[in-house]
Amino acid sequence: MAVYLYDGTFDGLLTALATARESGDEPGGITATPPLQGGLFQDVRKVATDRERAAVFAGEIAARISPYALRTLYRAFLAEVPGGELLGYSYLTLGWRVGGRLGGMLAHERVAPVHRLALKVGREAHRMLGFVRFREVRDGFYYASIEPDHHVLPLIARHFADRFGDQHWVIHDLKRGKGIVHDAARREWVLTELKQCRAPQFTERELDFQRLWKSYFGHVAVEERRNLRLQQSKLPLKYRKYLTEL
Repeated sequence: MAVYLYDGTFDGLLTALATARESGDEPGGITATPPLQGGLFQDVRKVATDRERAAVFAGEIAARISPYALRTLYRAFLAEVPGGELLGYSYLTLGWRVGGRLGGMLAHERVAPVHRLALKVGREAHRMLGFVRFREVRDGFYYASIEPDHHVLPLIARHFADRFGDQHWVIHDLKRGKGIVHDAARREWVLTELKQCRAPQFTERELDFQRLWKSYFGHVAVEERRNLRLQQSKLPLKYRKYLTEL
């Protein structure tokens, strides 16, 4: 069985899925990471990303199965879990047979894993809408850092572009070295590779606001009603690192 090697993008994955489907053979793997120690007779096929072909294949998924299936596949891809690509291939293989009924087969062994991944990504993206904290830096823009479990930047970019369209800002995923950079003049955003060379230098006004938020958070709490277990269930510890008030 062939192992399909793609570039790690969703267009690349769609190209690889289309190639595997056209071959008619069950793929032995679909991955963005080259095999560390391929077998002597292992067939590794490098798939060059073809955006036009990917767009056509995406259209086929939406038309022959459903737009919901395409969105589910995309969100499962953003989960970035090992073996997720093969789960997606298996999901689509069933979808070609059953068409639009795929969306109602949530208990099926080929649907449930993909659906669960998509739900996890969607939930985390929704949390990030409330957990992102922008801070004013001396370079003339607002900066927010996050470290989500999944690659949620593509899902939250439009929300913040709509809400803060008149500001220059960056949302930086430190875990993946990627960021959303928004240009207020053009009212456009771009997802790009983004490495942190130095710690951001905040303005004096920003530092004052941070002190005010921490003071407010401390004073608004009612000591007698403290419930750390409930607090952690609503706001997990892993998200607190970059919350200004904490």
